[in-house]
Amino acid sequence: MNPLRRFLRQSIRRLGGLFREPPGLSLGVQVPADPVEHASQFALQWWDKLDEYAAVRMEELGIPLERIGLSDHKHGIPWCAFNPFDKTGGGFGPGGRIELDSGVFNPDLKAPLGGRRMRPGRRRGCAPAWTA
Repeated sequence: MNPLRRFLRQSIRRLGGLFREPPGLSLGVQVPADPVEHASQFALQWWDKLDEYAAVRMEELGIPLERIGLSDHKHGIPWCAFNPFDKTGGGFGPGGRIELDSGVFNPDLKAPLGGRRMRPGRRRGCAPAWTA
């Protein structure tokens, strides 16, 4: 390859990196110290992806479609498998319908189940446990 062409490609690639948004939180955004508040903030920010993931995961676990998700008329949600507004970890509705909420990210709610808190950074393996 022509050295001048290679230099131009590399330069353009480097310049493009200057205009990308850096990964992680924006400058000035603080993570709440309270785990409950942090879980709520995270759930509200990513609720659409979490709702989709929760529904697909429940399906993979063999939960019948008619038992996945609830409606939340108080917050204007016609149907959801993951409700970002509640903080209890999830629950059952009429007819045995199952719903998860932002409490699944609260380490203090998980402590009574396993007898110990999960270490930070060990969240990937707990996803199947949310819906089990």
